[in-house]
Amino acid sequence: MRGAAVERAGRLADGWETAPGTQPEELVELLAFYEKVCAEHGRTPKPILRRDIHVGATDESAWEEVDPIIKLGYRGFGNETKSSLVGSAATVVERLKYYRELGFDFVLVRHIVAEHRRILESLNRIGDDVLPHIRSI
Repeated sequence: MRGAAVERAGRLADGWETAPGTQPEELVELLAFYEKVCAEHGRTPKPILRRDIHVGATDESAWEEVDPIIKLGYRGFGNETKSSLVGSAATVVERLKYYRELGFDFVLVRHIVAEHRRILESLNRIGDDVLPHIRSI
């Protein structure tokens, strides 16, 4: 099923938005497939990484805020530890560098936490401590 959606995106769409729970290892295969289909149809690939996010002051504090939400069944992926962008700004920067090296220039995020104050704190960390470091990669 997933391969069919990726094939359609490569053949018909202006871009391909990944599923947020797709494991990093699987993204490598899907991205290669997407780029192959784009090439076969004369289209320019535009892969968009979709991820759930929460940037905390530290890795530990970020996971302390996110773990209870995941344990309640958030999205139901069961693999949020590997597929989400959760941690300190430095950790999130490193994860984004990895995805950039794979070929993802665009990232679409959704905050895991629902409390407005925590979302704003995470957004501030993204703006102050993540974006300046990823703009140059």
